[in-house]
Amino acid sequence: MNKYSEKDNETKQRVAPAQPVPSGIKDVFRINANPLPWKRAIGSGIASGFPIFIGALLGHVDYGLAASIGGFAYLYTGGEPYIKRAVKLLLVTIGLAISFGLGTLLAGTFWSMAIVLGLIGAAAVFTFGAFGIQGPAPMFFVLAFLVSSGLPVDPSEAPLRAGLAFLGGLFAWIIAMLGWLFDRHGPETAVLQKTYRQLAACLSAVGTPNFHSAQHQTVLMLRTARLTVLGRGNKRKYSRHTERLIRLLQKAEDMFMAIIHFSAEAPKADTEEMVTAIRNVADLLGYSKVAAEIKLQPLKHETEAHEKLYGEINAVLLAASEQLDDPLSAEPSRVQSAGFFLRNAFDWHSPVLIRALKYGIVLAAAALFANALGFHRSYWIPLSSAAVMLGTTVVFTMHRAIQRSIGTVLGIMLASVILFLKPEGMYIALCVTVLQFLLEMFIVRNYVLAVPFLTANALIITESMHADIAVSYFITARLTDVVLGSVIGFLGAMLLWRRFSSNRLQELLSDVIQQEGRYLQKLLSFEEAGQEADGHKLRVSLVKLRDLFDTSLGEYPKTNIDNLWPAVAGAQHLGYFLISASNHRRHKPVSKEELNRLKELFDSMAQAALKREKPIDTEVPRVESYPRISEELSAMYQGLRTAYEH
Repeated sequence: MNKYSEKDNETKQRVAPAQPVPSGIKDVFRINANPLPWKRAIGSGIASGFPIFIGALLGHVDYGLAASIGGFAYLYTGGEPYIKRAVKLLLVTIGLAISFGLGTLLAGTFWSMAIVLGLIGAAAVFTFGAFGIQGPAPMFFVLAFLVSSGLPVDPSEAPLRAGLAFLGGLFAWIIAMLGWLFDRHGPETAVLQKTYRQLAACLSAVGTPNFHSAQHQTVLMLRTARLTVLGRGNKRKYSRHTERLIRLLQKAEDMFMAIIHFSAEAPKADTEEMVTAIRNVADLLGYSKVAAEIKLQPLKHETEAHEKLYGEINAVLLAASEQLDDPLSAEPSRVQSAGFFLRNAFDWHSPVLIRALKYGIVLAAAALFANALGFHRSYWIPLSSAAVMLGTTVVFTMHRAIQRSIGTVLGIMLASVILFLKPEGMYIALCVTVLQFLLEMFIVRNYVLAVPFLTANALIITESMHADIAVSYFITARLTDVVLGSVIGFLGAMLLWRRFSSNRLQELLSDVIQQEGRYLQKLLSFEEAGQEADGHKLRVSLVKLRDLFDTSLGEYPKTNIDNLWPAVAGAQHLGYFLISASNHRRHKPVSKEELNRLKELFDSMAQAALKREKPIDTEVPRVESYPRISEELSAMYQGLRTAYEH
């Protein structure tokens, strides 16, 4: 039985973290409060519509429509630096052109078309997942292939169609890169501002049940900032402005550790002034002269944790104003190579690989089904499956199916009205531009709001490429295709690896517990060798653990996986406190006997998680130097015992 002394309860009392709530049907229609992306929507509309304008002027609307497929490359624009954006969008453009060309080459074939479609979808899902690239991933590669396969069969047209799609992609590339002319470091500054605002939200949540969630979101935001600011490759000579950005990233990571330390030492303290200061820092990152005029002074009665946090805030202000001249950390958080990410993803334990295989198999099956039954323009069935399968779990796939079905009905009605008017030339270009603009404006609020414009846009582009448009016919046909495609996608999610995450969760939890046990042994033994590498590995594992738990909640049939939440939350809190404690060592001797007791406890908990059984009944040793670590260790132990009670 676990026993604690009553001291420090007033200032260090543990607050149970709020448990994530599984998504329900009401989440299908939940409207997000995200700001409307005006610039992105305008750029997207121009990238898709302008090629059709040019085609109409030249008397070849069909060429413009083919080029507009390449314009979808703009949708893959993210918050990455311009140099990475240039490479990424060029590769996306090449991928769209190849997909469009392959669709022409394989049109009319049976097995080869289905297999190549599955390979395109699986490769896109795997690549985007392995590198953590945000965006629509496989959707528009699949659309390019399927739309091309639905055009009049003529393999000799493949080079021309692929070339037109490539030109459209190059035009989208130019639009996406225009910001480089005005602010070359705009994406890096923007992601750092978001990071500091998230740090403020994390500090504001200290001492509340929402701190655990805020802590996880902050780690994700720091990872995004690291990828954006540092990039990949060997260290090189940086410009003064780039050094400033890297210092701000390093200070953000230091501030996160200071917040974790603060939450352990003074969880009930007032944080309003510091939260406001961090938010002001975020607003001032782009104005170095203004940042130089602000400095905070800690009050005399505050704790060491307060002073540390105040110090980090002031260090950020100095870095923002370019007054901080301390040397850059030697490879503080270098991003791993491309090979590292690919090796990690290409593993049977990797959710990225499993999701790619599932996606490819379902796409191929949907294409075979549609072709075997002789559906007219059968590509709409696998295209609907592709959209539905973007959901990562059975529950999310069901959400997508509902959203897709409702949105498609509205989209078909909208497209029917437009096609009934038989638009030509400039009017087609105008319709595509407006629909693409509306799609990007509303997709950040809810997918169901965007699907009508996505469906109408795709229908206008594809149906305008055919001379046999029959509005009364295609309404019924497209509705049937979408329903069948959604059903196939949902069945694929139900039948293939539907319990992958929940089956993997206990194994990963066991691994995290083992890592934490080794880290605590080193911490208490004052062993610093390999500590930074161990800390980075532990942090990565903690993020994977939470992501895997969240995914498990959406799997079907439902299990008692939510019973593991106290153990998972305890493991995450303990891990972050351990990493933070390595920066605030307390020199109190720990006997070899105490170290052995701790090792036995961690070994017992790791085995219990792996075997899905209750750990041995024992008293949790108290780590006198770190009371909060003791609390989280006890919480994790009790959580495991509760989870596996029979």
